[in-house]
Amino acid sequence: MHVTHLVLANNGEFNREGLLDLYGVGWDAYQVPAFPSTVQGVVSGIATFSPEEVGEAFEATMTLRQGTTIIDSRTSFDLISESESIPFLVPFAGIVRDTTDLEIWVEDESGPLATTTCRIVIIEPD
Repeated sequence: MHVTHLVLANNGEFNREGLLDLYGVGWDAYQVPAFPSTVQGVVSGIATFSPEEVGEAFEATMTLRQGTTIIDSRTSFDLISESESIPFLVPFAGIVRDTTDLEIWVEDESGPLATTTCRIVIIEPD
């Protein structure tokens, strides 16, 4: 299994046709009013499988990190490889304590599959 196209969004859902709809997608920074502060959203990606892996079930985890600190418990999710590529969506929330970049890791038992990063920015008063 491989993961491609890992993105952050405000929210998302699978519609009646089974397609993934993302809202507020593609941000690379998260604005907070002060510290500590809660960050929340969803991470989405495409899991790809070799032809031999189609039909198998896989377990992955999503972890929020700020520097070397894990700021949220690991979220496990299962992927059923119904075809050679499937979208996935995992909600997240965590507490940030400073402007260190937030890293989102998607891993399986073999190690990291994909990571993405966003900056944590203090909202400047008008």
